[in-house]
Amino acid sequence: MNKGLALLLALMAMLFTACDEEEPQGSIPYVPVYIEINLDDLRYQNLNSGGWVYLEGGIRGIVLIKESDSRYLAFERTCTYQPQEECARVEMHPTGIYLHDESCCGSQFDRRGQVLKGPASQPLRQYATARNGVYLIISN
Repeated sequence: MNKGLALLLALMAMLFTACDEEEPQGSIPYVPVYIEINLDDLRYQNLNSGGWVYLEGGIRGIVLIKESDSRYLAFERTCTYQPQEECARVEMHPTGIYLHDESCCGSQFDRRGQVLKGPASQPLRQYATARNGVYLIISN
């Protein structure tokens, strides 16, 4: 075997080994999201006090958080660590201070979707939000 081919094979082996190390992080598949909700609807009254609600949509659902009177944050509930696992779903901690998935991916995220505690190293996928009067649109 010539030196060039041996070097190429060694580089390929290193590349595949590096990919295997990154595999647990995985990739969350893209799905189209377009949700329009009426903020006056009683189902969303928890948002009035700066709270949060779960919505259907995305891969494993969406958590919608009211950050201020004019700003809402929407995140995919799929944990970014091993997202291919069916159980990889974040939920709001009962205190409402952070999101977590203690049973599957073992990670915690702040109310802005940033990692507080791993093994996840990627933030939660965030969806765009736009308010138009009493309507809020969540999309990607």
